[in-house]
Amino acid sequence: MSVLDTLQGIMDLSLDDLLSGLEAVQQKKVSISLSERNTVELIIKLKELGFIGNELLYTANGREYVTKDKLVTELRDIVEEHGGRLALVDVPALLGMDLGHCQAAAERLAKEHSSRITLAQGEIFSLSYFKDLAKEIEEKLQSAGVLPLSDVARSHGLSMDMLTSEVTKALGTIIYGKMDGIVLYTDAYITRVRCQIRGALRGALQPVQISVLKQDFGVEGPAAFFPGLVDEVIAAENLKGKIVSGSWIPHAHLQAQQEAVSSFYSQNHYVSKEYAKKHGVTDTIDAYMKGMDPDTILLDTVYVSPQLVHSLIPDVEERVQEEGFCNMLDVVPIDFSAEDASGLLQHAQKDSSSSGIFSHTDIFCDTIVISHSMIEDISENLRQEATKRAKEEHVASTVNKEVPPESGKSTKAGKKKGKKVSAVEETEEDDDSWDMGKGKKGKGRGKKKAKGAERQQQQQTMDEASSVVKSKAFVIGSICRMYPDMEDHEEFLSALAAKMLPVVSAAYDKAANEIFTAGASRRRELKEHATSLLQTTFCSLQNFSKGVEVLFETDEVQRTSAERHLIKTLGSACSDALLHFLSADMSQHDEEEISAKNSVKRHLEQAERNAIIQQCPSALSKALSDVVSATRSNQTMMEDFQKQLLEAAEESGIRLKPLDKKTESSLAAQQKDTLSAQVEGADAGPVLLAAAVPLLILTHMKACVSLPGKSLAPAIQSLKEYLEEEDATHLEDLHKQVIEELKIEESCVDSSLSDKVRALALSKSHPISS
Repeated sequence: MSVLDTLQGIMDLSLDDLLSGLEAVQQKKVSISLSERNTVELIIKLKELGFIGNELLYTANGREYVTKDKLVTELRDIVEEHGGRLALVDVPALLGMDLGHCQAAAERLAKEHSSRITLAQGEIFSLSYFKDLAKEIEEKLQSAGVLPLSDVARSHGLSMDMLTSEVTKALGTIIYGKMDGIVLYTDAYITRVRCQIRGALRGALQPVQISVLKQDFGVEGPAAFFPGLVDEVIAAENLKGKIVSGSWIPHAHLQAQQEAVSSFYSQNHYVSKEYAKKHGVTDTIDAYMKGMDPDTILLDTVYVSPQLVHSLIPDVEERVQEEGFCNMLDVVPIDFSAEDASGLLQHAQKDSSSSGIFSHTDIFCDTIVISHSMIEDISENLRQEATKRAKEEHVASTVNKEVPPESGKSTKAGKKKGKKVSAVEETEEDDDSWDMGKGKKGKGRGKKKAKGAERQQQQQTMDEASSVVKSKAFVIGSICRMYPDMEDHEEFLSALAAKMLPVVSAAYDKAANEIFTAGASRRRELKEHATSLLQTTFCSLQNFSKGVEVLFETDEVQRTSAERHLIKTLGSACSDALLHFLSADMSQHDEEEISAKNSVKRHLEQAERNAIIQQCPSALSKALSDVVSATRSNQTMMEDFQKQLLEAAEESGIRLKPLDKKTESSLAAQQKDTLSAQVEGADAGPVLLAAAVPLLILTHMKACVSLPGKSLAPAIQSLKEYLEEEDATHLEDLHKQVIEELKIEESCVDSSLSDKVRALALSKSHPISS
């Protein structure tokens, strides 16, 4: 019979039969026993069949079995055997079980007996361990009076949170003391520290830092613990003194300090806030000073007695009588700031006993008192100086002086570094050359011969311009010459000069007005005509520049050449008109018979330009020099020149208006009428060609141009697409004949050809589309 059959038979028996059978088996002597291997196999089989559950655990040696309940019981007993604290890693060796089974048993033990067993930090703690620890802490606390929990935690290897929690539970039952943060105290210790604090504070005669007291007493605990005891002691014992910035200031020290402040004030009739603060009078300084002297004057940094004001004002008055002025900073004590001196003066002005001096004085820069008589003397001297300067400038402007020839303008050009030049530079031939560009024969014809150095009468450079006379620097210099002692008072001089400046300006303007009244109308007329001419010429320059851009839209070389021709002609006219405007106030025109309108149209020589520019202020002189230099340079671009001209005009006080549509249409109509009249009346080929080409460009391309002779050929090429082939041929033939005529200096232009070109230019037909 197999074992399974036997087990099945047993299951069919009743409980009484089983008990009877068990008793019989126990009493029967066993003659055959199972081997260890058979026993293990039997247990494994029983577990597979479900007769034995998972409560049975293997031991570490694999030869024994233990239930989970038994393991928990043995774990609790072994923890108690080790004093109530056992590391979880030590349990497997003691119980002969795997760490996993031990850890599960520990968790179950802690859960079922949470009030007595704690599992934390990888260790098992029992309630008895914490009771013993609390007794130990109580013993140390009563012995020392103070016990930092950090020392206990470090010596026992416990976390602060766990230790603090357990100590809190034991307070009042096992541990008798007070806990502040992580420090335990006994009542006796706190009483002893309070006594030490009371004795130290009562015996202090100088300020004592609370942190120093804590260090001397060796008090442990949080930062706020000891200061809190200090506050309690001060309140309970009613100690005289106060805590300021972490220091105990005894009443005796405060009283001594305040007596020092009071003594200084009584002796000197003032005291500074800084001095009072150094002697312990801080928050209540205003009230303290008012309590000591109800009449004290509160200034910016000092407190002043009225007696000091009464003693200083006579000194000020004496200095004003002797020197004409007095700086309060030279009279008041060194502790006074400029604001204090100013406040002292303001108070003195309100004081009836001291206000007499202020009836005949003025105050400058808040601290300087100056007499009215001195101000009148300075004003009179400045009026005389301004009138004298105005007369000197008038005399200087009427004196003619020869202008030396320009220097540095005739230096020879150095050798060029290389033979390559830009396309623009290659076309920089004389503007009067009408050649087609295939040869340079006759290039030098038409150029003006170099002129010798011309001497011209011009105004002598002014000794000092009116702008200089009307400046603060002139006034300050004049005052310093009158009163050298004032040179060290820069701020005072500046303020006084600002007040005297209107006096100087009025005196100078009055003298100048009297001198120049006769020529004022003439100068105003010159300025008006010059301004009108400048605006008209500038609009023409913009209009022609726009036309050049249309004509030579794709030919940068020719466009640049034509623009530079405009700069040299119309640009030069603009600069001369601007200089005529500026020279109206520099030159005398009363004796000239020429009208103002024609005067401003006169072409200026370079020496005249230089003379006018030199008399202008530096900024304007620089702007004018740039404009004049640009009209004589072959490298100036149109856009740059217009910008320079606008800047110079604005610096001169003229705002030039940009070209608008209405002005552009008016200029186009004027040029058309002018060119048409020139074409009709032209009796020479060059004159006809010079007028016909721009007229055709205006008619067909809607562009106003003013071209040099060398630009006529490219212009004719640009016109071809707008003309009939026959008309274009006639224009080119006329151009060739004109060039030939200029070369041989004999008339060789075919009259019939001239008539055809004239008819073409004056034709009203519409342009042909390209």
